Amino acid sequence: IEADDQAIQTILLDLPEDIYTAVDSCETAQKIWLRFQQMMKGSDIGI
Repeated sequence: IEADDQAIQTILLDLPEDIYTAVDSCETAQKIWLRFQQMMKGSDIGI
């Protein structure tokens, strides 16, 4: 497994289903992280 594929699997492992659905189509770990950050802006978790 390539490092990016392993990172993607690790990131997706424990995401809530709604977030998983939104980021599952991303092709790289960086794109997943950026989309996740965008989704969490304004939430109470402080990203």
